Amino acid sequence: MSIDLFTTLAIAVSLLVYLGLGLLFYALAWAATRGDAMTTQGDTP
Repeated sequence: MSIDLFTTLAIAVSLLVYLGLGLLFYALAWAATRGDAMTTQGDTP
């Protein structure tokens, strides 16, 4: 049972890390695109 529990914990942790990194990169990309859009909107008027 301990091996199954360890494997389950390892998979859960790896999935959480993968999702966390994915959300972090998505947030950084969204912030970058939003910042570029804001700068372009500020320059056009």
